[in-house]
Amino acid sequence: MDRVTYSTADAELAQRACGGDEAAARAIYLTHAPRVAQRLRRLLGSSSEVEDAVQQTFEALFRSLHRFEQGRRLGPWLDGFAVHVAQNALRSRRRKRWLSFGSQHETPPEASVPADSDERASRRQLVREVHAAMEALTPKQRVAYVLHEIEGVSLTDIGRLAGASPQAIRERLQGARAVVMRELEKRGLLPGEDGGGVP
Repeated sequence: MDRVTYSTADAELAQRACGGDEAAARAIYLTHAPRVAQRLRRLLGSSSEVEDAVQQTFEALFRSLHRFEQGRRLGPWLDGFAVHVAQNALRSRRRKRWLSFGSQHETPPEASVPADSDERASRRQLVREVHAAMEALTPKQRVAYVLHEIEGVSLTDIGRLAGASPQAIRERLQGARAVVMRELEKRGLLPGEDGGGVP
């Protein structure tokens, strides 16, 4: 399906769903939910939070469908809601962590690599260490880091999703890289060095 057709289909579904068409709302959910869930799983790093976050994302979307503009693609617009839901969830997690003084978090599904070789075991351990290091990031830093470093999203596109300028995203990413490097150094996984610049 080309972009024009996709945009037209999105607009038609959004208009119908906005008018109370449950079949259209269901079609939007079934089309986009798997991708949204994958992104939220990467942003949150915890499968136990993903289901609620997906639900909140689509609730926010459906409440705002009256603002959906003709000719836009629904997917990127929906991604913006997902990013904001993730940031709110991460803020809530940090507050709970401060209150509970360091509760442990489950290993993200992406880090679950079968331990059938020394190489895979080492890779699994490194991924766990990186995700553990990411727990030290602020919500905004984590969003920038995951979207850019893991998903390869450009600074400009991250800015659109997060409602920030590319320069602000660049600064968040620089800070995130420095924090992750520092946390990995504490674990003896890297020699002491700074986080480097953002290309």
